[in-house]
Formats: sequence, C-alpha cells, structure tokens
Amino acid sequence: MALVGADTDQLRATAALFTQAADRLQESVRVLNGQVVNAGFWHGPDAQRFRSEWTGHSVSAINAAAQGLRSGAEALRRNADEQDNASRPDGGSGSSAAASRDSACYEQSARGLNDMWNEICDIPGDSSGYRVQEVEGPDGQTRYVVYIAGTASQLFDVPSWFANQSGFNNVHAARGALDVHQVKQLEKLIPEGAEVMLVGYSQGGMDAQNIAMSGWLNVTQVVTFGSPVRSDLDVSAVHIHAKGDSVPGSAAGSPGPYSDSAIAAENNSAIFHGESENHRPQLFNGTNVHSNAYGDLSKSFDTEAGRDGTRAADAVDGLDKFRGNVRNETDLT
Repeated sequence: MALVGADTDQLRATAALFTQAADRLQESVRVLNGQVVNAGFWHGPDAQRFRSEWTGHSVSAINAAAQGLRSGAEALRRNADEQDNASRPDGGSGSSAAASRDSACYEQSARGLNDMWNEICDIPGDSSGYRVQEVEGPDGQTRYVVYIAGTASQLFDVPSWFANQSGFNNVHAARGALDVHQVKQLEKLIPEGAEVMLVGYSQGGMDAQNIAMSGWLNVTQVVTFGSPVRSDLDVSAVHIHAKGDSVPGSAAGSPGPYSDSAIAAENNSAIFHGESENHRPQLFNGTNVHSNAYGDLSKSFDTEAGRDGTRAADAVDGLDKFRGNVRNETDLT
C-alpha cells in the first residue's frame, strides 16, 4: 500500500535545517564582507573590480539563496501544519477558519535576540528598510513587530540599499526627529491600539526610539543593536552594544535626546555590553565591529547572563506575548 501524506515531524526537522543553512550563509556574508571591503590589504584596478563585483552582484546572489532557503523552510512548515490539520479525526472540516490561518502562516516569530538580528539582516535591499510582522500570540491576540534596518551601507556596503535609511536621515534621527512618512505607512498596517514591539539596528534603533516616544503607535517594547540611546526613553527597552563599536557613542554632545552620557552608562541595566568572539575590536576598526559583531553577540546574549545576572533575552519585557505564528509580513517600499 502506497504511503499518502507526510511525516510532519520530519518536515519540520528539514525546515529547521533549511533555516540553519540560511543563517550560516548570511553569517558568512557578514564575515567575508568585513574582509572584502578592507582597503588596507589590496589596492588598484583589480581590487576595485573585485569589490564592485562582490557588492554589486555576489552579496545579492548569496542573500537571494538564503531567502530561497527560508522560503523553503516556510513551505515545509506550512505543509506540515496542513497535513496535521487534515489528519485530525474530523479531517479539518470542523475548523476551516483555523486551517485558513495556518495556511497563511509564514513562520514563527522571533524567539530571542539572534532571531531578531536575523530578521533585520533579512530585510530586502529594495525596500525602505522597514519590515512589519503581524503575530498571533499564545493568548490569541494579534500584535505587531516592526524591524528597522540601519543606514544604507552599514550591513553590506551597498549604498543603493535602504534608500530611506540615508546618511541625511541618520542625522535627522539623531536629533530625535520622527520619520513621519514611515510612521504613516506603519499606521496603514497596524490597527490603532494594537501592541507593537520595535526592533532596530543603528539608525533603525534611533528610529525605533523616536517612534516609541512620539506616541503615534502603542509601542510596549523597544530592542536596539548598535544604536545610541535616548536619555528620555520611557518605554521598556533593551540595548545591545558590542565592545569596540563606536556608533552607540557617536551622538554624544550633539543637539538632541541622544547627547548625554546615557549612551555609555555602565549603571544602565537596559544596556548590555559584550565582546563578539569572532570580531574582537583589536582586529577590526569600530566600523567593522559595528557591521559584523551583532550576529555572534546576540547568540551569546540569548544564553548567557549579563553583569547583573540577567540574560538580555529575558530582559525583553513581555517578549513572550510577541512569540507565535507570523500571519502576515510586509516590507515597506
């Protein structure tokens, strides 16, 4: 008798392997990019051509392959959910609405800081740098997670990426100014009063804090990587700073809410400092630490306690509420 259907546990295990492969690809890009763009060891026309090919084609091709793996993982999980639903005693007929929601599920939302970092790195280069996920939490409530990328060239040195996250807008954000256009785009996707978590890298971290302080959205949690910190932020927040990263302190003394010593305060329990094992400051300049340290560092903070005995992942107040099935995902353009 021929087997009909699938072993759903094996489907999900295979999906996990797809996701791990995608993570390894993107981590390799981050490591290699730090070497390729280092102008100190290779000069001349050949070097320029190689770097142009790398940033203009190779990085995009590798990221496309990683996205293909993630899409494959989503398809495997979706088929496993549909198989489980069809195998129920009622054949799934008793809950057509639930089956429809399952079939629309993209993936599970972030389980920790490393998952959040990977989501930021996964934002496509032809978007504005903003990704919105609609998440059905464990209590059945719908909440939203917004991921915000850094200044255009910071992740992969591709200036055309994330045109909205420009150097000009970086200065704008450092002064505490709100990106009104992007917030209006978010308001079209996020119902009034819905709980929102904002996760940002570098300039995106400042954008997240500025949105949280604007009151335009019901922001209950902020997480930042490699970003200056607003001294007046009154929303629950966790900030991850890599040792040797010069960017978190770059707004010190400038006009605006990022100017005072809170960006480097050792007694600020919301700021978690750490050194990346793979990208130590003595081997790279501050920019390379800023671009390459947070994948490794976010993994360690998911498992290791900080100086006060608290894991950074545990310090994300209410993160459990934002864990669940991603029902919809939109990259703003």
